Amino acid sequence: MPVLGRIRRLRYSIAAGATAIIAAAPLAVPLVHQANYPAIAVPILVESRPSVMVERFERSGPDYRSEALSQGISDAIIEKLAKSNDIVVLVDMFHGTKERRLANPSYALQGRIQVEGAHLRSTIRLVRRADGAVIWANNYNSNLDQQGLASVATSLAKNISPKVERSMATAEER
Repeated sequence: MPVLGRIRRLRYSIAAGATAIIAAAPLAVPLVHQANYPAIAVPILVESRPSVMVERFERSGPDYRSEALSQGISDAIIEKLAKSNDIVVLVDMFHGTKERRLANPSYALQGRIQVEGAHLRSTIRLVRRADGAVIWANNYNSNLDQQGLASVATSLAKNISPKVERSMATAEER
């Protein structure tokens, strides 16, 4: 009988442990979620600095370079803007999901690229999220035969980043 008693206690202990884990699981989900997606856990206004989410640039046209350009331009702009002490830069990790809406940055930097042969046209705009107002917008044209993809992305980021910073500063002063 002592063996049967130990087996019963072992079964009881396993059942009690499983029940405790199942009961505690809903409490742990938000902690795991925030650990995997720190952009949600970070305050959007840090020391009263405005925030901007650099969205992945939309692309049109079937050109195989569009995907690389879309990601490259977004990454280059993020790199340049992140060096600023005046704004907080958020990465669009949740493209098109509910979590993206929860982040709620002050501004969104949106763009679209079109590739036709060797010609690249980039349309960029800075949108104030509170009311949808376009604070700044511009178009850029590049020749992909004269510059490589990385050079085009870097050049665009150098042109766009200071203008975005100035536009955000001006809009915040109003």
